[in-house]
Amino acid sequence: MPIIHYYAVDLESFVFSGAPKYARLSTEERRRLDGETVVRHTDQLLSLLQRNNTKLTFFIVGEIHDWYPDLVDSIRSEGHEICYHTHNHSYLNRPGILEKELEQSGEFLRRFSVKGFQAPAIIFHKEDYRLLAESGIKYSASVYSASEPYEMDGVLEIPVSTRPMGTTPIKVAYPARMSLRMLTRELPFGSSLLLKVLGWRRISAFIRELEERRRSANLFIHNWQLFKEPGAAVRDRVCEAIMNPLVIPYSFNVLKDFECLLKEHPFGRLDTALAKHVTKGNSVR
Repeated sequence: MPIIHYYAVDLESFVFSGAPKYARLSTEERRRLDGETVVRHTDQLLSLLQRNNTKLTFFIVGEIHDWYPDLVDSIRSEGHEICYHTHNHSYLNRPGILEKELEQSGEFLRRFSVKGFQAPAIIFHKEDYRLLAESGIKYSASVYSASEPYEMDGVLEIPVSTRPMGTTPIKVAYPARMSLRMLTRELPFGSSLLLKVLGWRRISAFIRELEERRRSANLFIHNWQLFKEPGAAVRDRVCEAIMNPLVIPYSFNVLKDFECLLKEHPFGRLDTALAKHVTKGNSVR
């Protein structure tokens, strides 16, 4: 039986970059600036996934549901899983920030019975698993690691895949974000940042290594890496790359690489990983 891998979509708008010029705006002002870019991207992505007969997990910024509630319904109606990516794409730089985000997204979380979460930029503190569990969230994909899924405070952590450089196991240290130190020890090939750098063939080779061990890979992609963005968004990303050269790979379109991976490997929703964990007799409350 083939190994099913996981490829999640982080559904975002360029106005959630964290830049002060956007952060101080009202939600209605941000929606106007977005100009239905997220809607266009979603329509294109749903068509692409339909052509490839693939159902994925969408980690959605809660404010997008406030802007376009019908959009989230359309994603679910196509058979994709609806999950959570904070309310305003806030970076969880310290424990407790998540609490306000969850409160703001209460309606979204309840309406779609959200079970999964991914932290923006994969910055997450283990103290916040308790907040996820209290909100009914059953799993997270908020660390980079080569380890198998594990439980923390009643939440299943399904790490974004990495490939260690050596044979010594690398312990997860929170927050397990991407850093230069990490890159000297393990390649977080599950991150969309490295898709253009490594190319789909190298990523595919890493996935096959896991298949040989009967393991699943966990990857994610952003909608704005696949489709055309407004001029303002392009300028923002150029400025960000000048300030932080590590994010330069985000400036390149990776649609062809993404499509090649979809054709090369079977991908599914992350809630199937949760179901497998529970089926094995584990308890995620």
